[in-house]
Formats: sequence, structure tokens, C-alpha cells
Amino acid sequence: MPKYECRVNDIEQLRLPQLYRVKTSCGDVEIVFEMHEKIMTINKGEELSIVITSSKEECMKND
Repeated sequence: MPKYECRVNDIEQLRLPQLYRVKTSCGDVEIVFEMHEKIMTINKGEELSIVITSSKEECMKND
């Protein structure tokens, strides 16, 4: 499963309360995803690891 080390470039608040879109750069890859504030708070400029998987069990193991 692919793992990327990324930096948060931009955070866009969406129309739904507490939901936002996160734009990251991960070397030569850009990853954009949506996140709910209750799940995880992410700040602009922060560094994070993104692991891409289709397994719910694997997802829940990763911090």
C-alpha cells in the first residue's frame, strides 16, 4: 500500500459544517481529500503521512 510524506498547502472550508478540503503536496504527487473536524484537525503548513488503502482494518490501525 502506498505511503506518502506530505505538506498541507491549503485548507478550504466546505458548505457542510465542520467539513473541509485539504490540498497537500507529496513530492511529485498532489493529494486532495476531505476531512471532518471531529475525526482529525489539520493545519496549513503541517506535515503528515498519508497511507492509501481500501482496507478499513488497515486504515484503523494507522494513526
